[in-house]
Amino acid sequence: MNFYLRLNVKDTMKSKIHVSINQALIKLSKLKEFLELTNGVTK
Repeated sequence: MNFYLRLNVKDTMKSKIHVSINQALIKLSKLKEFLELTNGVTK
């Protein structure tokens, strides 16, 4: 049981890390789009 719980915790940590990485990538791509838009305006 203890072993199973530890595995479960590892899995949830991995999925949380995966989700946060995905969110960071989404924010980065949105920021990149925004910067490209503002660069297009200032040219």
